[in-house]
Amino acid sequence: MIPMTFSSRTPSVMGILNVTPDSFSDGGLYLAQDKAVEHAYDMISKGASIIDIGGESTRPGYEIITPGEELGRILPVIRELKDSNAFLSVDTYKYDVAKPAIEGGCRILNDINGLRDAEGLNKGRLAADNGAYVVLMYNRRLIEGGKDVIADARQSLSRSVDIALDAGVSEDKILIDPGIGFGTTRSEDRRLTLELAGINPASFPILYACSRKRFISCLDFGEDKDATWVVNMVAVANGAEAIRVHDPEPFEKYMDLYIEGEDAASNLALAEEVILRTELS
Repeated sequence: MIPMTFSSRTPSVMGILNVTPDSFSDGGLYLAQDKAVEHAYDMISKGASIIDIGGESTRPGYEIITPGEELGRILPVIRELKDSNAFLSVDTYKYDVAKPAIEGGCRILNDINGLRDAEGLNKGRLAADNGAYVVLMYNRRLIEGGKDVIADARQSLSRSVDIALDAGVSEDKILIDPGIGFGTTRSEDRRLTLELAGINPASFPILYACSRKRFISCLDFGEDKDATWVVNMVAVANGAEAIRVHDPEPFEKYMDLYIEGEDAASNLALAEEVILRTELS
């Protein structure tokens, strides 16, 4: 298997494929297998090197479904995409969903619980036994955290990393995620974005996922700017090596505007100023 490589100089783009009827942004659009597969290939053609496939919405107040129902949504899609030129990721916190998905072709387990649940060690062993990568997310919904979200995220992710390592996952197959919007306030999301490097318990690649979340809806960078992509670039500047998005197409445009282009430094400074000055709850 070709290993994945991660770098903030050229961040990886993970395209979101929600095979669900009720996701907050695109629920129902890709529930049909043919629509899901078509959308995945469209995202790949627009620059996504990873497709993150989920069969259960995890929006606030989401409805838990059975592993069988979740697998019924995603396994046919995984089978259709396993020969694509993208890495496949399964977005699930359930061992009974992760096992068939990984054995069926997914090379990444994207776990919103960061292995910090009753099935955590087993999920870690599953990833280790199959040579899969794991994304360990900081989930403030599950954890009675302290007042300082950065210290709390770092401590929680350190525990997640320990579980993964104890399960046999190699260090080079661990990514971390700050968990934007998962039990956090908008002001905490701001800190997690601007102080991203501070949550990293070592030097693990960071996957940043803010696409179309409530935090983004609070920010105004001007009519001609996509707030999701501006904030993604701020995260890249602060250490993100992969970004999770609904629409991969603007990637090169925003990399030029905020990271690589002639005016990138000034544009980035203005974007960070907007984030700092916006009144958030």
